[in-house]
Amino acid sequence: MTRRDFLKGLGLLALGAIASCRRAQVYAVEPEGCPEWMRSGELTAFATSMPWPRGAYPLLAVCSAGVPIRLEPNPHAAQAGLPAHVQASITDLYDPTREAEPTFCGKPYPAGGIAGGIRAWSDGLRSGRRVGILFPEGYSPLRARQAEQLRQAGAGVRLYAYDPLAEYGDCPAPEPLNTARRLSLGEPRRFAHGFGNLEELTRDLPELEALFIFTPADAAAQSSTFADALQSSNAEVYRFCLRRDRTAELSTYTVPATHFLEEWGAEADAHGHLCLRQPVTLPLRPAVAEAEVLEALLHGSDLHPNTGDSPARRALLELLPDADSILRRGLTDGAPLPELPCPRSIDRYFHPLFADGRNAHNPWLREAYDPQSGTAGGPVSVEGLHPFSPAPAPDSLPRQQAHPARELPRTTLHPLPGPGPQWGLLIDLSRCCGCNACTIACRAENNIPTVGAEQQKADRDLQWLRLRRYGSTIVPTLCRQCANAPCEAACPVHATIRTPEGLNAMVYPRCMGTRYCAAACPYGARTFNFFDYNERARARLPLPPNPRVSVRPRGVMEKCTLCVQRINAAKTARSTPTTACAQACPAGAIRLVDLTRIPPTPGVTRAFDVPGTEPRVFYLAPGD
Repeated sequence: MTRRDFLKGLGLLALGAIASCRRAQVYAVEPEGCPEWMRSGELTAFATSMPWPRGAYPLLAVCSAGVPIRLEPNPHAAQAGLPAHVQASITDLYDPTREAEPTFCGKPYPAGGIAGGIRAWSDGLRSGRRVGILFPEGYSPLRARQAEQLRQAGAGVRLYAYDPLAEYGDCPAPEPLNTARRLSLGEPRRFAHGFGNLEELTRDLPELEALFIFTPADAAAQSSTFADALQSSNAEVYRFCLRRDRTAELSTYTVPATHFLEEWGAEADAHGHLCLRQPVTLPLRPAVAEAEVLEALLHGSDLHPNTGDSPARRALLELLPDADSILRRGLTDGAPLPELPCPRSIDRYFHPLFADGRNAHNPWLREAYDPQSGTAGGPVSVEGLHPFSPAPAPDSLPRQQAHPARELPRTTLHPLPGPGPQWGLLIDLSRCCGCNACTIACRAENNIPTVGAEQQKADRDLQWLRLRRYGSTIVPTLCRQCANAPCEAACPVHATIRTPEGLNAMVYPRCMGTRYCAAACPYGARTFNFFDYNERARARLPLPPNPRVSVRPRGVMEKCTLCVQRINAAKTARSTPTTACAQACPAGAIRLVDLTRIPPTPGVTRAFDVPGTEPRVFYLAPGD
């Protein structure tokens, strides 16, 4: 008997048994056998921050077995949630395309040679040789202190800063893309630092003998004038970067740079707080940090691997003696607020996911659908505006199905009677701006693998949460947690079940991949693992999985379970649970609620409900 014939026969048996087994849920495998249902100890979280030209993002690095697995908002931060591009930056830590070794004119070069070159320029700048340093934008008291020491050490030292995200803060964009940009990238602000700009560096470049480039922005790709000057320059150029770019190709030396989760540092955010940064893991490959290179230039010392009692940590403790106590919260008051005006870009805009193109390689961001254009895979032109980075042809990108505008009828939600909590989700459509923070958080929390562009074009992506656009309304769509779920009736092996707390749960070890539940689901909330996407994704990106959630194999149905692992962990900690999407949403559009306690709420829309399913995910209509 072939597998196809076996499944056909099994389906006939299931159809005959549906009426009798709808509520006869005698489990062969208890739900507690899955990781989602284990009540294990808390994962370890460390406070740190991600540098950004418009102000650092304070965050928590959640670690399992000593390595970070995801990024979450810092509860002490002024801003709510965590933007999609910040959450997805953890993939850069494990990116196999990171620079693995130093190069000289594109060929491998020993790390000792780089250290020797830095020691030589440490002596050279003291003798008055002309050395330039291109910093990132943003304010760092540690960088400011080191920069002042460099100025005092050598009369020929010239300092510059560049990042288009800060230099062009007021970029035009249609709403709600403009709102998403503000939530993801911050307000158009620029910190005063006293350094020169890229135009001044371009003008001074023929006079420089050495140039150290630390900016994450690809200056040569953004400015053809600077690229031409760099190509014709006789200066010894050191490019420190995570991934090779156009600036690296035109530099003399390329040096692997550390990820922000591997280094010490301190930056100001846009709210007047000073956010500290600490390494939460040992360096995954040989790399150096900006602060370590500056310390080596100042003191003529060897490059340090930036762990333990490194020169950068000692410099940070000299600047902030209470740094260790500050790191308990991750931030403190006293940072300067942005002061400089930002010029306006007339015809280009920064994409909320890909920024100026520096995130265009990120696999998580590439599979997030932009609700404005309906495409995934890269920035596109929107209403006549062009992104800062080169945009692929729209026809080559995966595209979501277009949905017509809908009238949103309103009703009233009443509390549900019954003992114990009954979990549900409230989604305020008037607050959702389509920033995709929720979709990235869901992927990171629930071990959802990427599938690649070709599989995504075939509508086989595994995202449990998607943003769909109906006219001008952006609707986060996911499993509706139906109280009368058609999928439960269709499953012949009870792999999808109803829990006492009102969740439509999944028992993955029991799933046989018949896909009857997907056919029965009127909301299109279920995805199917056609291939072993997890194995393929781990081969491309060795990111450790969340140990609290099953890693699903090929042939298994997947869907949202309202982060049941978080609900169970909150029971142990006696805390209030929340889902990953609700925690990450900068606009506060998503909220996990106990429906037995919530008061009657007017304005709940059922425009997206199928009669008879009794969903527990409710939408608030715009304008309520």
